[in-house]
Amino acid sequence: MIRDGQADWGSRDASERRESLFGALAARGYEPSRDDHGTVVLRNCPFHHLAREHAELVCGMNLRLLAAVVDHLDGVGVEPRLEPTEDACCVRLHLMDGT
Repeated sequence: MIRDGQADWGSRDASERRESLFGALAARGYEPSRDDHGTVVLRNCPFHHLAREHAELVCGMNLRLLAAVVDHLDGVGVEPRLEPTEDACCVRLHLMDGT
């Protein structure tokens, strides 16, 4: 998912890694934006059409997909959580303490 600059990924701090993650999510149609509390709301779900009829399956898959990306990035400092709403993706990214 994130390919640019992989060679120097280890030298980036958590903030730089987060910004790379958010850029990659934006490029894939998630439309990330921060709310008043710093939580990243994904304003669009690339799987919206499927989620309408199969919400539990698709939202669970989306959560696991984003959790795998975050785990792969190690040290990005966000935690994906399932928090469905009518007007955004079911997953939100919460900043972890100390990052």
